[in-house]
Amino acid sequence: MDLFKNQFFLSQELSSNVIPNFKNVLFHNFNVYHHSSCGITQTSDMSYDVLLIGFIIDSNAPQDNNLDVITKIALKYKEKETFFDYINSLSGRFILVIKDADNYVFIGDACGLKMLFYANDTDCFTAGSSVSILNYMGVKMEDKELEVYNNSKYVKDNIEHFMPSGMSTRSNIRSLIPNHMLKVSNLTQERFWPRKHLKVRSDYEKSKKACKTIIKESIQIANSRYDLSFPVTAGWDARLLLSLAKNSLKDMYIYTLKYRDLNEESIDISIPRKLLQENNFIHNIIDCTKTPTDNFKQAYEKNTEPYHYNDWGIIANGIFNSDIKDKMCLKGNCSEIARCYYYPSGHKVEVNDHMDLISLTEPGWKELDFIVEEVRCWFNEAKPICEDFGYNILDLFYWEHRMGSWQAQSQLEWDISQEVFTPYNNRDLLEEMLGLNTKYRAEPSYILYKDIIKENWKESLNYKINPKTKSQILKYILKKILDKAGLLTLIKKLVK
Repeated sequence: MDLFKNQFFLSQELSSNVIPNFKNVLFHNFNVYHHSSCGITQTSDMSYDVLLIGFIIDSNAPQDNNLDVITKIALKYKEKETFFDYINSLSGRFILVIKDADNYVFIGDACGLKMLFYANDTDCFTAGSSVSILNYMGVKMEDKELEVYNNSKYVKDNIEHFMPSGMSTRSNIRSLIPNHMLKVSNLTQERFWPRKHLKVRSDYEKSKKACKTIIKESIQIANSRYDLSFPVTAGWDARLLLSLAKNSLKDMYIYTLKYRDLNEESIDISIPRKLLQENNFIHNIIDCTKTPTDNFKQAYEKNTEPYHYNDWGIIANGIFNSDIKDKMCLKGNCSEIARCYYYPSGHKVEVNDHMDLISLTEPGWKELDFIVEEVRCWFNEAKPICEDFGYNILDLFYWEHRMGSWQAQSQLEWDISQEVFTPYNNRDLLEEMLGLNTKYRAEPSYILYKDIIKENWKESLNYKINPKTKSQILKYILKKILDKAGLLTLIKKLVK
């Protein structure tokens, strides 16, 4: 079992440490060490050379491979508006390194699903895909915050605990925040998105078509490049992808993970099983409940910091020991950014300061002073930008911290078993969705999703999507009544 599978490390100095199955390539002043499964592509002898770590997809140019895309990036970099417009149109899971005169600029995919951690040291820049690989390669580590975090009530009470983007479990190690670029010369992160006011999409049909086109083209490109596996649940995100991938499903390994307390009758297993089998598609169940071997446990815990062995690790073990190991996983995350996650009725919720934000998102963070300070700094920078450009700060928080940390961390931990492509991980797509009135993208109807599914696989709507139990329905009705009355936010603050 490989250590640091699909991970990378880069430094301005040559390292004497050796990681099995890692290769070493040069990119100007950087030594780039990468696992054989972590793709590396670079341009050469251009005004602005570009290094790509991972993979990248341009839904507007299906014929373009990784090298074609980064060559375009190198050519567009001089004209910043043109460059950023192009970056916003790209999907994939990647880190870009751009050689700009005597400086280097790092930029990640839209939601930061390919993570970048770097040492806060100006003498010799070092960076990598995880805190653990930096530690392994000899980068100095400070322990205080790791101990406080691991021993906190928040971690003990939350099986899927996470930290805000921008920080790590070590005070001297930072992480790249989505929608920011890192300049190595002064170790500063600069926000490059949003750059313009959010355009209100008044033409629903036009916007719906734009969303559908980006997602569908991205799926087709991924299917032409990779051996795809496709996890299907009873949720909206998966059903929309399923409808747009209908003509390619026979090429894919379609499955549902059985984990935690799920069983054959659980809606996330029984509904997709019925839908697929009744439409003559093979539906596979991957058992992710078995106890991993000691070897797997040791490798899993070495690969990342923090790690979630007792939950994500057990699931990753099921994937590792299944037919989907090493297939590219077509995953439905990131669209939740546009689905009003923290205000599900679609009605605006007032967020006056960073403590309001924490109360509404991750109340357990209140006990961790270094996390509170990180959120305070982010909030003070993000709030005026959201107000100036017309974005909801709760959407931006979900984007940059829930997706850019919680989801990115889970994908990092699962690199031991699979690589992931998320078609929703695209700024142009997310902008298009966020520009629509919330009535099209909030619960319970999710009109945008339903209409796209109806146009592409109408019959699939005959099978329920995220059906609620009676108690869930009553809870939803009460929540909506309180939300409309403006009491829900007040109750959350009082309780938490």
